[in-house]
Amino acid sequence: LYRVHDVSVSLDPSSSSIILKPLEFSGVFTRNLSHWCTAVPSVDVKASFKTAEVRFSPNDYHAVMSIINSLKDGKPDEQEDSTVFLDAVEAKDEEEEKDLLKSEESKKGKQSSSASKIHVTLEMECLKLLLYAPEENLAIVGIRGLSTDVRIQDEEIQITAGLMDLGVTDQSLRNHQYKEVVSMNDGAEAIKAKVGVFPCATRGEGRLDMSKWDVSVELKVGCARICFLFLFIDRLLGFVKQLNISQKAIDSAKKSVQERATKAV
Repeated sequence: LYRVHDVSVSLDPSSSSIILKPLEFSGVFTRNLSHWCTAVPSVDVKASFKTAEVRFSPNDYHAVMSIINSLKDGKPDEQEDSTVFLDAVEAKDEEEEKDLLKSEESKKGKQSSSASKIHVTLEMECLKLLLYAPEENLAIVGIRGLSTDVRIQDEEIQITAGLMDLGVTDQSLRNHQYKEVVSMNDGAEAIKAKVGVFPCATRGEGRLDMSKWDVSVELKVGCARICFLFLFIDRLLGFVKQLNISQKAIDSAKKSVQERATKAV
């Protein structure tokens, strides 16, 4: 993925800057068509990514946001039908909730099914993110062993995510002993998070059961070494400020185009 400096020339790395280098990945999609086999999820998706290298600067942010705003401006105006659409969605949600409560009452005394409807697994070996400004490189963020597992069942949703190593390096201190701003690579998992959502746990009779909950969150953080210079924080705040300036420039340009279009009509 390139950001072209001059649109009059062809897509050539010499006339553009690389945002995302070529990415290698593999994916497997499995569909369970048998209704009697509950040991296998109805839909099973597995995707594995190799090393991903991303270069990000305020100019890249400006280019990406400009494309997104252009796509949004191309959509038809649906403000007139938004109220009717929202009313229809609310009415449908109320009907579904009533049907769900009825189905729960009819299932009393029966064992609930724990079969997975959808199972999604995403893995990435390594992610390297380079933050840079036109005049200098700011930092490199390195992530290794990133994994995500999502299971959607009849009565619960389980999301598990984790990563093995996390590191942030100050590029202005390449040969300095304090070049590593953040280091989490002691051999164990750096971060592991598990989120459970239980839509039906506290409905009906369950609303009075204090042993049940709607959402559960578990977070485990390994050993982290953090060491930075205030100069790095100052440069990082300057980088964020440039992003805000880019966003304001996009909003100003969008407003100017809309005003000219209104005057033309």
